[in-house]
Amino acid sequence: MSARGRPSGLSSLCSQSSVGNMGCGMGGPVGSLMVGSTCSSSSASRAGSAGSLVGVGVPSLEGEVGCPDCAALYPITDDALLHNLHARYKRDQIYTYVGTGLVSVNPYRRLALYTPEVIHAYRSSCVFQLPPHIYAVADAAHRGVWEKNQDQVVVVTGESGSGKTEAAKLVLQYVAAVTPATSQPANQRLLQSNPILEAFGNARTRRNDNSSRFGKYMEIEFDHNGGPIGGSITHYLLEKSRVTTQAPGERNFHIFHQLLAGADIQTLKSLKLQRNLDNYNLLRAPRHFPTDALDDRTEFNITKRALETLGLAYEEQLEVFKLVAVVLKVGNLTFTSVNNIDGTEGCANENEYELHEVCELLSCEVPAMAAALQTRTVEARGDTVMAELTAVEATRARDALCRALYNRLFTWVVGRANEAIKVRTLGRRKVLGLLDISGFEIQETNSFEQLVINFCNEKLHQIVTEITLKEVQEDYLREGIDWTPLDIPTNNAVVDLIEQRQTGVLAVIEDVCARVGGSTDALLQQLSFSCGGHSLFDIKGGRHSHSDNNIPHDSFRIRHYAGSVTYNVHGFIEKNCDGLHRDLTRAMFCCSHRIIKELFPEGNPRRTTLKRPATVGTQVLISVSSLMRTLRSKTPHLVACIKPNELKQPRILESALVLHQIKYLGLVEQARVRCEGWAYRATHEAFLARYGMLSLHTWPCWRGQPLEGCALLLADLPLTPAQYTFGRNKVFIKSQRAVSIPIMNTDGHVPLTNYRFMCTFNRGCGGGTQAGRMAVSRVSLYPGSRSAPAVSLLSPAWPAARCGAHSRRPSCSSVRLSVVAMTSCGRAPRMAQPLQLLRAVSNDGHDASGADPLAAVEPHWSNSLLQKAGVIMSNKLSKDDPEAARLHRLSVKGWKFFMLAREEYRELKHKRKVEWAAVVIQVAYINFQRRKFLLKVLMDQPSDSPADGSWPPAPRSLQDLSLLLRRLHHKWRCHRYRLQFDQTARNRMREKVTASIIFKDRKASYSKSVSHPFLGDYVRIRQNAQWKKLASETNDQYVVFADIVNKITRSAGKFVPILLVVSTNSLLVLDQRTLQVKYRIPAHDIQRISLSPFLDDIAVLHVKPPTPTADLSGSQNLNPGCLFGSDEVKRKGDLVLQTGHVIEVVTKLFLVVQNATGKPPDVCISTEFDVNFGQSSVLFTFKTAGLAEVTPGQIRIIRRHNRMEVIL
Repeated sequence: MSARGRPSGLSSLCSQSSVGNMGCGMGGPVGSLMVGSTCSSSSASRAGSAGSLVGVGVPSLEGEVGCPDCAALYPITDDALLHNLHARYKRDQIYTYVGTGLVSVNPYRRLALYTPEVIHAYRSSCVFQLPPHIYAVADAAHRGVWEKNQDQVVVVTGESGSGKTEAAKLVLQYVAAVTPATSQPANQRLLQSNPILEAFGNARTRRNDNSSRFGKYMEIEFDHNGGPIGGSITHYLLEKSRVTTQAPGERNFHIFHQLLAGADIQTLKSLKLQRNLDNYNLLRAPRHFPTDALDDRTEFNITKRALETLGLAYEEQLEVFKLVAVVLKVGNLTFTSVNNIDGTEGCANENEYELHEVCELLSCEVPAMAAALQTRTVEARGDTVMAELTAVEATRARDALCRALYNRLFTWVVGRANEAIKVRTLGRRKVLGLLDISGFEIQETNSFEQLVINFCNEKLHQIVTEITLKEVQEDYLREGIDWTPLDIPTNNAVVDLIEQRQTGVLAVIEDVCARVGGSTDALLQQLSFSCGGHSLFDIKGGRHSHSDNNIPHDSFRIRHYAGSVTYNVHGFIEKNCDGLHRDLTRAMFCCSHRIIKELFPEGNPRRTTLKRPATVGTQVLISVSSLMRTLRSKTPHLVACIKPNELKQPRILESALVLHQIKYLGLVEQARVRCEGWAYRATHEAFLARYGMLSLHTWPCWRGQPLEGCALLLADLPLTPAQYTFGRNKVFIKSQRAVSIPIMNTDGHVPLTNYRFMCTFNRGCGGGTQAGRMAVSRVSLYPGSRSAPAVSLLSPAWPAARCGAHSRRPSCSSVRLSVVAMTSCGRAPRMAQPLQLLRAVSNDGHDASGADPLAAVEPHWSNSLLQKAGVIMSNKLSKDDPEAARLHRLSVKGWKFFMLAREEYRELKHKRKVEWAAVVIQVAYINFQRRKFLLKVLMDQPSDSPADGSWPPAPRSLQDLSLLLRRLHHKWRCHRYRLQFDQTARNRMREKVTASIIFKDRKASYSKSVSHPFLGDYVRIRQNAQWKKLASETNDQYVVFADIVNKITRSAGKFVPILLVVSTNSLLVLDQRTLQVKYRIPAHDIQRISLSPFLDDIAVLHVKPPTPTADLSGSQNLNPGCLFGSDEVKRKGDLVLQTGHVIEVVTKLFLVVQNATGKPPDVCISTEFDVNFGQSSVLFTFKTAGLAEVTPGQIRIIRRHNRMEVIL
């Protein structure tokens, strides 16, 4: 053993190192990851001449260079990994395992590694039998869904230009290729969604010719045969700023160039377009290679065919291309400044013909579109004022319209793709996810888009590190394995710096954007104040000692996991808000284009909502949080792509660049964890269920402790104690090869473990039947016959059939018939040869070669059929001949064997009769038990009370029937019990049931309210004459709740007693002495109710902002159904109450609002929630000291700025 605890001969076996969770349907560790990079960049497909096909046929382990598994290196260092990757990269061996993962270097040329023959090889071989490949990752993910019935996800990571898009395409290509022919229509739709997304969402950058400028997550659902039946696509934050601005050396989205280069003349004329790129401002910036036009023309034809496959007819495609043309032509509009007569500054459009063509494409009026672009409608105190825009403001409006139109068109295209590939049948199935997001970027000028992209990569790197390194080591320690934890660098500090509430970078940007007149200087000042003290954040004049004063005054720097990035804050506020003025949305909605109304629904004049749309930062936080939850819920397979050089050239590997990626990806740490750790881990129960059939002790059923069964099972396998160990709840195996043993050796002989498998297979299929013993003996004695390959093919599929969710364990009879059929197939060819030899001696007793044929026939005479043939042949020879005498003796011997075989047949026939009789008796006994049980249920029925839980016991075979009858009986008596209620009792029961639905297991004080009836009117206000007069005016005659409660003041959190009345139409707050109405809130204006999960009695009623409560003190004219008050007391916000009947009042409010609006209000039970106090929002926080009872005197409320703490 080496100093690292590895066998000294392990380095010599590096060419046969195995990979976890990727082989022959065998199980792998839960949560194990695949690390790999793409094999080809889009530059190869677009440049064409980057390189020719390299390599022929299916790859094999014989020609491998270096070490296919970096976990077998010694020592494991950054330089060792770099040297190994470089040596393999020079021989076009781009894939290399790193422990339970795969890493690859982008070759920047086309390789012959993705042919149908290669796909077939990886589909039908174990993982360690072939070199590393991305198809192994796809195969492992596909088998995890199909055989193990577990959700899987392939996560493609890497910095920009490393080829993530091509890797995702290869995974999808493999899944489509290995699925049944019945799934071809779904396969085609899934495959054709990729060209569409690339055309509309990808662009050429300086680092990548086919860079994804959006995040994509695709989920594929499979049927029981393992074939895809549909899926869904979720996209994240398209880089829409690229529509109007591109960096030098980059270009716009592919679809613009494809349309101009590939569309025919008639299509271009109908779209008012020309082929010359210089005619369009949005495409004029960079200069391209001469081959661009040819590639774009080819790609456009591919895009059109993909649109047709997804169901878009020619007319609908033309409507989509019209919107693409509109974006180009709107970008050509140029505005110049003009001076108006009143001295104000306005603007004029220099390209009127472009505007006319835009309006013709959109089918709208030219004056309306011109007014939307050059003016603004301002509403102030009920008056509408038309204000002209300056040339700068009109240019900004033009760019905002281009970005918004293209972004919404992209969303519409993704929606149509989802409509085409969605699953048509109901039901939830296991899915295979495929994640491809924009890679980490460091540009010369980094703006808000780079901050968002890099933050998404930070979150993805965080979860990958936790799953591959942190959780594995925690599992070792939790299971009691002897393990020294490795120091794993994490990026949690950077993630917290960006996403932390209130003080994070995104929170600061949101805060500045929310202010009126927020500027760049204000943003820099707030960033310096909130983040300037962080060790990973640098800004001019920062407070920590490492602050770099060389940073420009308008920038800040964040030290990311992949390197430091300096961000220029110019445009941060505009890009975060990215709003489109309502005049533009209305103008777009009024167009007669077939699609445009779907893209701008907020432009509908009937919509009166003025709600501000969510900012980009808010959308990023919500989307990333949802994505991380999705990834954690599935078994991940990581594909980490590595970029070899910045030149996008083959055969060049920059050591410094690759070494940097090795370090921040944590490949050395992964290799060390794999080398010193355990490749396979599973719970005791799962290990027995998966491999129990390999031992006679554990098959077909193990009834002892799972740990003991695992120990017996492993003792029967050819594993040394050093190769496995036991944790508290799991089994750990050192090498993945140990759990991926093929059923038959290459020389055709069956190993001992596989012979045990065959024995246990027969034992599970029919006990000790004669046919079963004959089947096993034939397989073991004749490994070259047909039955042996049949068993060898069956062996890897049997664990899947036993453990998978798509198959059930077959009955013993069906399996026994299968064994008989299998052995009969192997018997015919064995009989043919001796029969031919016997026919050859029918005349002269010798065959053509002169050899004695009986010597060859005699070993086969154990078969009774051949004995009969021997008797017939022996009678043809003379008895005086010695050979005839010898044949006679052999015939007698054969006849004896025949008699024995006949006796065995009779015994087998008798045994079958006994088995048949046993089945008849068993059926009769079951019928007797069933009749007896039904009579017992009829005679001993439980009482009619729903609370009675008694029920007659049932035999084991009738448990399901007993459960069904018990449920039916309980429903029947509950129905009879409900019929006894009058309307008042029904209403009270409805309130109690509603309270149970809302508060059970959510509110600590709910259990005490169960036994107390809901009285409603605790102050007898219904009999008060003054109330009757007031209620008749406000239409609040029907009171459901009335009591003296405490209102919590907004300023200091003090308790003020008030009279709270809830009617069927509204909620009223009255003075308890004068019954004067202070607030009246209609029921449809209550949108949410918030409470804490503790024993307190505080409830917050959230009121819709457009209809605030009003102070009615001194008001005499009551308008029924409306809020009272004057303009001076508007928008007081939400109402905070404390009452001993909090369960009752919330329940009744819930029902009142539901009856008034047709839908129930939201009931939020949390320790933190926001409360609107008019012009400000306050965060309510509940903290408890674990008191058994909570009274108002024990509640302390502290107001601190925008935070109110309730201490119990």
